[in-house]
Amino acid sequence: MARFNWKDPKLRVWLIIAACGLMYIILTLRLGGFGLPDIVNTIFGKMFGVPELVNDNVAALGFDLALLMGGTGLVIAVFSQFILPVRTVLDRWNVIERVLLSLGANPGPAIVIQNGQIIDHSNEHHRMGKGVILLDTASAAVLHDGSQFTQAVGPGLVFTERRESIYNAVDLHTQIRKIGPMEKDGDPQTGEGTAEEKAAWRERRLQTSGLTRDGVEVIPQITAVFRLRALPGEGNTRFGYNGDSVWRAISHQGVSADAPAGSSERQVAWDWLPVQMAADLWREYLRKYTFEDLFEFPTHPVHSPDGRTEPFARRTVFETIVQQMNLRLSQDLVTQLDEVGKPLGRTMSSREHMLLLQRGLKVLRVSVNNLRFSQDPIEKSLIERWINTWMLRARAEERYINQQQAIEKARGQNTAREEFAAKISRPLYRRLQPRAEANIPPPNLHESLELLMQGALEGIRSNPELLPQLTDVESELADLKEWLRLARNGQTPFVAPPPEADA
Repeated sequence: MARFNWKDPKLRVWLIIAACGLMYIILTLRLGGFGLPDIVNTIFGKMFGVPELVNDNVAALGFDLALLMGGTGLVIAVFSQFILPVRTVLDRWNVIERVLLSLGANPGPAIVIQNGQIIDHSNEHHRMGKGVILLDTASAAVLHDGSQFTQAVGPGLVFTERRESIYNAVDLHTQIRKIGPMEKDGDPQTGEGTAEEKAAWRERRLQTSGLTRDGVEVIPQITAVFRLRALPGEGNTRFGYNGDSVWRAISHQGVSADAPAGSSERQVAWDWLPVQMAADLWREYLRKYTFEDLFEFPTHPVHSPDGRTEPFARRTVFETIVQQMNLRLSQDLVTQLDEVGKPLGRTMSSREHMLLLQRGLKVLRVSVNNLRFSQDPIEKSLIERWINTWMLRARAEERYINQQQAIEKARGQNTAREEFAAKISRPLYRRLQPRAEANIPPPNLHESLELLMQGALEGIRSNPELLPQLTDVESELADLKEWLRLARNGQTPFVAPPPEADA
């Protein structure tokens, strides 16, 4: 037997209408003029077209009750326009229609989606009538009718049709997904941890485990940062909403072959695809190098796709692998490597980037950290040998960095000298150029020095940040320039007397 939910708004509305109508009927009966038989006769008279059986008072009562129902519907229609942010006439009609339909036997859902999460406290999504969905600025969704996808919807108010419901909601924020061992994980081979913790560790280990060319297992934590493809501000939201990207992300979700058919784990969610692709690329590039190569500088540096080597020249093999993973997930063309990690001198198209484009996804960056290694005796000896030689590699890297700093410092000093010489000689050049064209003798020594002082003053005064620091220098250069001008004109320059010595 069905139980009534007294908190149901629909039940409350009908109870109020019924109570008002019943009270009106009772008050009318108490006033007299007709009785229950008159009501029955009037009903039969109206049904079978016998005017003699119709009581005028009962007919008036029926009209009043109909007016009560109509007035109630009108009040509901007026006030229902203020419960949702609607502006157009069509939207107002859709709201009125759905509020009135919600009082019937087949109401539609009224759902709020915030940050890609469906806020549903009463199993609204199971209702099959015409409904409404309110999405915040960071949410989108794809709708379906049970047999096919119908539309992708973004931030704002959306009206659904009969049998149309939410298939999947999407968060428009930038997404971060991690797979592999976590930092707090212990080593199950040491015997620490419960059985559940060891099982969870083994599962996370398989997510990113890869082998080097010499068979050493490396287990990292891989992090992918990505988002749905959209321009900033697109779709009237600062997060960016593109209906085609949302449609592609949801309608192209993958299927896990390991999960049993019909289970919820059978479908691979759209937001786990980038990090799983990154794990596959990690294994692909890791097997091209030996374990000792990982933290060494590559013998043959990988070129960038545009042919420049500098950004890749001082990267270790491990850093090169991470960089190649990022390029494969974000660019159409990448440098092709052979089976031992040597560049082949040509580019290849990135299948992973093409797949992400088809899914409406954009990878911002991928990182690999928290490396762990297996405890096999042979592999352990390789790891210990690498640890024992890491100081030598660190010192070699320090020498290289110091050398590069010295080169850049000398280069910067030479550039500064050239710029200074160009600035102070600019007035002299302006004076020499017209004289050379007119075959006029060049200026004498005093005039040349005066023009150089003028160039130095112009350089100081044109730099607001430098001027407060060189106030004294500016004053001395101005005095020297005036001294050279007087000397050039044959006048006796004023020489300030030396300061008197203290007694």
